Amino acid sequence: MSKNTVWVRFFPSDWLAGTRGMTAAETGIYITLIAMMYERGGSLPYDPARLARLCGASNSTFKGAIDALLTDEKFALEGDLLTNKRVVEELSYSSNRSGVGKSNAESRWSKNTIENKGSSDATAMQRQCNGNAIPDPYPDIGKIDKSISPIDARESEEKPVSKKPTFTPPDWVDGDAWTAFMEVRKKAKAVNSDYALRCIIADLERFRQRGHDPTELIKTAVKNGWKSVYEPKDTGKPHGKPKHTGLSSADYAGSAKNSGFDVV
Repeated sequence: MSKNTVWVRFFPSDWLAGTRGMTAAETGIYITLIAMMYERGGSLPYDPARLARLCGASNSTFKGAIDALLTDEKFALEGDLLTNKRVVEELSYSSNRSGVGKSNAESRWSKNTIENKGSSDATAMQRQCNGNAIPDPYPDIGKIDKSISPIDARESEEKPVSKKPTFTPPDWVDGDAWTAFMEVRKKAKAVNSDYALRCIIADLERFRQRGHDPTELIKTAVKNGWKSVYEPKDTGKPHGKPKHTGLSSADYAGSAKNSGFDVV
């Protein structure tokens, strides 16, 4: 395991949105390979037979799952390496935050060493803690900038906070339908993060390539109050029971008798 990969961020809503529609085998193999990449600190050598054993799956099950995951661009092959874009981003973030945490630990122990000259125990503890320091994911929360006067602080609080730019769907997505869909997700308390919305757009693109109208899929989700979009079931087959003609069994019998047929 890479000694620098102590922790990674995990967003449940993003994960659920990204794995919606997968089979249990695909989901299990997906999370196992992702965890192995984090443990290794990067891409995995693409050896299907070995990866199948590590995932606890048969070769046929693994092949079916990895083919689907590669098709849906959950993974990519770069030469003989299996990669994942999100893993690369999160490892970079974790590495940067770990560097900040180590720097803060060195600053604290440097100060303590000056105040406790001659103490060999302090130096030994410093070396140990440098390797174990876990960075604060939110280092700025609770800190007060003493250079700002109370008046300046009040003025800064009164200034309107600029909103982050909203996610913009592709041109082939109807704007009104998308806005209504976002309201439905908001009421359902779904997280409209960029990653979650990109996953929905990826589903729409896949359904669009199969001949479905993205706007109609979004409108259907709005009408039903769904937090995501789904591919329609096959509409070529008749659904439901055949409609009754309105004739009772007695009517059928009378009709048959009048026609010259024996009623059985």
